[in-house]
Amino acid sequence: MNSVTLEQVEALAMQLPAPEQLKLAARLCEQVSTNLPEARRQASEEAERKRQAALRLAEQLLAECDTSRTIRKGRRTRQRSCGSSVRKG
Repeated sequence: MNSVTLEQVEALAMQLPAPEQLKLAARLCEQVSTNLPEARRQASEEAERKRQAALRLAEQLLAECDTSRTIRKGRRTRQRSCGSSVRKG
């Protein structure tokens, strides 16, 4: 099946007489209104997939931050314990 651009379809539609353009517009409106629930469902599913992906990324980043915080806390604890043993010695 050959692919046709919107501009090509528009150029062809402009060649139709006005009554035929109105018929075409009516048919397009009918098709769009018939397909609208499906299009909405698909858009909703896509939005949910994107939201879930963003949530997973946020959870991964939070886990990395928690890991970094734990590592820094462990370093500070070791530095304090090393520093206090050096001072006592």
